[in-house]
Amino acid sequence: MVNRIVFIIAVSILTHSGQVFSQISPSSSMFFVNLYQINPSYAGLEGRPVVNLSHRQHWVGVDGAPVTTRLTFDMPIKYGVSAGAEIYSDERSILRTNSVTFTVGYAVQFSPKSTLRFGLSGGVGFRNIDFDQIENPSDPAIQDAIDNNVYLDGNFGLSFQTGYFLFGVALPNFFEPNLNNTSSFENGNFKPLDEVLFNASYRFYFALDDMFFEPSLIYRLNQVMPDQFEVAGIFYLKN
Repeated sequence: MVNRIVFIIAVSILTHSGQVFSQISPSSSMFFVNLYQINPSYAGLEGRPVVNLSHRQHWVGVDGAPVTTRLTFDMPIKYGVSAGAEIYSDERSILRTNSVTFTVGYAVQFSPKSTLRFGLSGGVGFRNIDFDQIENPSDPAIQDAIDNNVYLDGNFGLSFQTGYFLFGVALPNFFEPNLNNTSSFENGNFKPLDEVLFNASYRFYFALDDMFFEPSLIYRLNQVMPDQFEVAGIFYLKN
């Protein structure tokens, strides 16, 4: 049996203000637990099948507060090929979003300690509106949002690992969905390159490699939402 104790410190910072859109990828302060959820190139990174289930409820007791549930599965196959899948559900005020995506990844190994990975995910998403919270459901803007409730979902990423250093770049919205503004439901002109996600981490081993400290960071560069800079430090005992 492997005994492991983990201490986690995480900080999230918004670096500038901007207009908020409903379908831009939500942030997750537990990104370092499941890197596959932020970058499809990490599918199969652990070298074995991995299942992750997360549920996040913001501002408990506040009506309309975001509630996000995510189930992921990823695994290596052979010859550098990996695969993964994600089931995602998100509730924000009157908006309900559900999606299913599948991932194909490929790893190129330059040396025993250096690997370049690529990953592409694709699937379909569904948007619904809670009419019980709408005073005028016949509003043309609401009807237009209903007519555009199915969209393509997917992301693309690449990552590089050398020794204990890991670096990745991802486009969380590789396809161009028909976005709706959360306040007015007006269509937005979101482009895949409007959001780029960077992450990096490094493991410092000590005590005869029985323990290690892993600082991680993630930076979301966004043209229509506040940029987000997040850091985390994980200390493992009895690795």
